[in-house]
Amino acid sequence: MSTSQESNPEYALGHSEHEIKRLGRQGDYFRDLTRDLFVRAGLQQGMRVLDYGGGAGDVAMLASEIVGASGEVVSFDRSSEAVSKARARAAERGFGRIRFIEADEGTLGKVIGSARFDAVVGRLVLVFQKDPVAALRTVMSYAHAGGVVAFHEYDQDAGCWSRPQMPLFEQLFSWIIETFRRSGMVTDAGRVSRTFSEAGVQAMRIVREGQVSDGTDPLAHPFLVDIMRTMLPLAEKSGVTTAAQVQIETLLERLNEESTRTGARWIPAYMVAAWGRIPG
Repeated sequence: MSTSQESNPEYALGHSEHEIKRLGRQGDYFRDLTRDLFVRAGLQQGMRVLDYGGGAGDVAMLASEIVGASGEVVSFDRSSEAVSKARARAAERGFGRIRFIEADEGTLGKVIGSARFDAVVGRLVLVFQKDPVAALRTVMSYAHAGGVVAFHEYDQDAGCWSRPQMPLFEQLFSWIIETFRRSGMVTDAGRVSRTFSEAGVQAMRIVREGQVSDGTDPLAHPFLVDIMRTMLPLAEKSGVTTAAQVQIETLLERLNEESTRTGARWIPAYMVAAWGRIPG
C-alpha cells in the first residue's frame, strides 16, 4: 500500500477563502443527487458514518440529516483551514454533533481509536488521489465488514450537454475538463468502477447521472464559474486557456445571457454515483 503522502497529495485546488465558499455552493448544487446516492446505498437513522475528505462540511451535514440524533458523523480532512471552516459552518447550521478532525487517511486511526463505522462516504475526493485504490482501501479499514461504501465523483469523460447548443457554456466546460486532464485529476465511470473493484468493494453499483438545469436555476451557472475561477491559474499554467480568453469577471453575466437568449437546458456536470459493501 502506498504511504499516506503518496496516496493523498495536497488538495490541488487549495483551501483559500474563495475555495471554501465555492465548496459550499457546490454542496448546494449537488445536494439532492448526493442525498439520493446515500439513501440508495443504505444510509439510515442510527448509523455511524465516516466522511472522507470533508472539505467545507456539506457531505457531513447531509449524512447527519440522514442518520439523525441517534447516529454519528465523523468528518476528516488533511487541511486545518477546511476543518476549521467546516466546523464553523456546521455549528451555524445546528449540526453541533458532527466531529471534524484534521487528519489524512493514514493518520486518522490514531485519533479515532478502534471503533468502527457503519458507512464510509465521500464526494469529489477520489479524483484528487494519486492512488485512489490505496486511499479507498485505507478508509474502508475504518468500517466494519458489511458496512456501506458510497462515493460521488465527476464523470469527466461524459462531456457536456446543452439543447439548443450553448457555445459559451460548452467552451467553458471544455476548458475545465481539459485542465483537470492535464493536471492528472481525471475520473469517469470506468475508473471509479475499477477503483471500487480493486479496493475490494462488494455488491457494487455504478450509476452515471446528470442534473438538467435551465435559466431559472440559480446554482448551475455560478457552479461552473466558481470552478473556472479556482482553476484559472492551473488552466493558464497548463496552456489550456488564458485569463484574457476566459474574461472571468463577466463570465457569469454572459452565460446567463446565453441561456436566456437560447432558452436552452443543459447538464453542467455528469456524476458517477458508486456504492457497495465492505467485504468480510
